[in-house]
Amino acid sequence: MERFDDLPGITGHLLAVDECAPDGERLPVGLLDDHDEVARVDGVVRLGDSGAHHVRAVADERDRAGVDGDDAALRRVFVRTPDCEKRLVVEVRGQRFAIDEDDVSIGVLELDELVAVGIEGDAEQVLERVVQLADVVASEVVAGRDFHGGITGRSALKSSARRSGHGDTTNWRTRILDSMSNTADAASADGEPEGPIRVPADLARQLENKREDLFEKFEIRDAFPDEVMAEAEERVDDVQAEIEAEIADREDLRELTTWTTDPADAQDFDDAISIEERDDEYVLWVHIADVSHYVHPESAMWEEAIERGNTVYLPGYTVHMLPPVLAETVCSLVPNEDRLAHTVEMHLDKETLGYETIDIYKSVIESDERLTYKQAEERLDDPDAPLHDECNLVFDVADRMHEQRKEEGSLVLNPRRDRAHTIIEECMLKANKAVTHELMWSRGVEAVYRVHPQPSPDEWDDALREIQELDGVSIPGDSWDDPRKAVNATLEEAPGRQLGKIQWAVMKVMPRAKYMNDPFGGHHALNFEIYGHFTSPIRRMSDLVNHWIVYQNDVPENLIELCDHASDRQKAGENAEREYSDFLEEVGLDSDAVKNRGIEVDDDLDDIQY
Repeated sequence: MERFDDLPGITGHLLAVDECAPDGERLPVGLLDDHDEVARVDGVVRLGDSGAHHVRAVADERDRAGVDGDDAALRRVFVRTPDCEKRLVVEVRGQRFAIDEDDVSIGVLELDELVAVGIEGDAEQVLERVVQLADVVASEVVAGRDFHGGITGRSALKSSARRSGHGDTTNWRTRILDSMSNTADAASADGEPEGPIRVPADLARQLENKREDLFEKFEIRDAFPDEVMAEAEERVDDVQAEIEAEIADREDLRELTTWTTDPADAQDFDDAISIEERDDEYVLWVHIADVSHYVHPESAMWEEAIERGNTVYLPGYTVHMLPPVLAETVCSLVPNEDRLAHTVEMHLDKETLGYETIDIYKSVIESDERLTYKQAEERLDDPDAPLHDECNLVFDVADRMHEQRKEEGSLVLNPRRDRAHTIIEECMLKANKAVTHELMWSRGVEAVYRVHPQPSPDEWDDALREIQELDGVSIPGDSWDDPRKAVNATLEEAPGRQLGKIQWAVMKVMPRAKYMNDPFGGHHALNFEIYGHFTSPIRRMSDLVNHWIVYQNDVPENLIELCDHASDRQKAGENAEREYSDFLEEVGLDSDAVKNRGIEVDDDLDDIQY
């Protein structure tokens, strides 16, 4: 162990914890100041050493595992102040370490190659060493709260690292999962809101200025033209009378048990599901808001939606494709209200879950209930709750579809999704596939197809070799012939600490998916011969155009141009979201927290209040 008497340069990377808190709880008291003296930096200690029992390693947000004894893949680092009244926890790139039950503040680093922090040298050399470790272990540090639930200050530490000019604080695990979700219908994580993050007015102005810069850089339109807003407001007048006038020309499904499932903070509900089990089949209905009834090629809203391409989701700020006055009212499948829908009715063989028949038609529905993902999970567990039987039936079918997709070679980078998300993801995939299958094979028309090229064999080999070399990871021998199945099988068995690295190894070799008027090449990641988007016409121009093609059985003359524009706009939106997230980290805000909770401006604040 080496000793350091003065390490002012390292203090921004340390978090002080109050050792005098009652009942063994270690409550955070904030970052160390530059004048706080750090007496000793102890080096890396193996868990087999004395005093290192009962360490908690967090594999991911839902998996907390106790660790005992000597584990070569886990290490600890701890720092303490001279008077021993405080114990410190090192955080690297904002990822939290744990505190063990023996009241020793520790950092659990999941990297076999990690070397001692306690090296000889002056303060500047020690700071540089910490930065080097941050670069090495960015995706390997155990994420989430310690098991006491007491460590905070993540964004402040990220901000400190940024101000020091070291490292990139990108949350790669989140980015990987987001970028792999070509069915963003189920991509949003659920959780009960903790209330908005309060920020001072001057910081709010900085955020606004940054958004304006990004909008100009990526040619993103924020405010809607007056003509578009006037048209949207006109279409929401006398909604029920318009629906009553439409019923004669539509399937009346208002008596069918129907419900929506969305994140807790969702503002519009554009998809709903119904299901029935019959003697020899399942009937699955996916109802999508009939946006094309209100937004069509003769409307100003259509032209504006085409230009925007998609809704852009910046953390805490949304740039809508459609005016919210329309999207959040007549195009939102709210419960106990009649709504116009475009329904995909799929009759599925009970044994194979293959399509027996597919029928796509305009309908009128009435949702029975709006569930959050958390509520859907609760309904699955409570036999006396409304929709319990329906939720369990659709989960049984969705779970089988999920396993079937994996067996057939569909790449599943997130193997631990909960039941509610599995239901929505699989139902939307089934509906998207059914619609584009129908367009291609039954009608023989062009459409906006989603095409995902495959990596070259050499690129897949590089990814698999990188995965195979990870500590504690082994690719099953019988899966090497199909790289997607190899990755799926490996993710199922790999330790949680390695999931991020496996996902990133795959993402590095994956070409970008794009929209095309011909499905040639298929969707490699999903292993679908034909695939396209239909289930989110409120936020994706590709889906809106496909709704119009299904309804009119006619293809826009400029379809190729539309496909290219949709691909370009999606890329621009993703780049803007990434740059804005990075900026949030620079100014001391946790981008994930902002995304989940939003921001509230408080003129009386001098600092961020989480």
